[in-house]
This record gives sequence, C-alpha cells and structure tokens, in this order.
Amino acid sequence: MTIPEPPATIPTIPVPPPTIPPPPDTLPEAPQAPETSQPPKDAPLPPISDKAVVEALANIEQATPTEVKAIVTELLTNALTTDQAVSVASEPAVLEVLTNAEAEQVFEQVAVEELTTEQAIELVAAVQDAPTKVRKAFEAVLNLFQGFADDYVMTNQTVPIKTRRALIALGAVFLVSAPAPTRRNRR
Repeated sequence: MTIPEPPATIPTIPVPPPTIPPPPDTLPEAPQAPETSQPPKDAPLPPISDKAVVEALANIEQATPTEVKAIVTELLTNALTTDQAVSVASEPAVLEVLTNAEAEQVFEQVAVEELTTEQAIELVAAVQDAPTKVRKAFEAVLNLFQGFADDYVMTNQTVPIKTRRALIALGAVFLVSAPAPTRRNRR
C-alpha cells in the first residue's frame, strides 16, 4: 500500500473582507439627559422660607380641597425644616388631601429630636384625627416610641403608646422574675 505524497504547495485561501468598519477619527457626542422641570431624585430640594410657609398655610381652612392639594404640592417641592414640616402636618385640611407618599415625605422632614413639647403635642393631636393612610405613614416613618408621642393611639390599637410601653416593661419584669422550671431526674 502506497501513501500519496502531499502537494508541494499549499493552496491559498482568499481572505474575507473585514466585517467591522475601522473606528472613526472622532468620538460621537455623549447622549444628553432630557431636560425636565423636576429635580433629580438624588438632588437636594431647595429650602423654603418660614414666611412662605406661613403665607401658604394662612387661609388653608377656607381653601377647596383642590387648592389645598396645589399648595401641598408646591410646598413639597422644597426642603422643609422640622418647624415647617410640623406646621404643614398639623393642618387638618392638609392631612385630608395628602397621599401616602406625600405624608411620608412630610414626616421624613420631621426631626424628632428637634421637636418642642408643644410641637409634639400639636403634631400628635392633628395626626390622631387624620385619615388612616396618613396615620400609617406617620407610624411607619417616625419612631413613636422615642417619647414624643406618648398619648398617640396607633392604628388598630386601643391604648396609647405610654400604656403599651408600661405593659411591655411589666411583662419583661414578670418574665425575668418568674422562677426557672425545675426538672426532676427519674431513675
């Protein structure tokens, strides 16, 4: 059996043309973000003066719900101080029109450690009579057990927070003072 000899030259295969075009001499411009009237979510909100908040809330009791909603929307485009947020959240007309998200936005701007006793009483009294969605936002955003809302009765509860705290402490005392169960070894 004879093995055939390989050819003396390797046949040439044509090289295919390049499929990727060469890079351009200049880079294309980066896409620009569309311009909007709303600030980006991460951007801090601009502050508002106390005078502007007082003026906005001056005749709110006589305003229609649509007018109140417009005032609230305008106020929430600004960063409110604790005093301003308490003023907004203490108005029953405002609490009636707040959505859950708007209520959370107002309560997030309340620094509990900056509240005076009078502000805390005013805020708790206003929220106590507010719609359920506002009350739930209040309970979700603020730590009610910090002591500023002792007289507040949480949604679906029957006792104020100070009583709840006392009951929890009393339960802990009984739990700690209860004798440990003994176990008898049977032989």
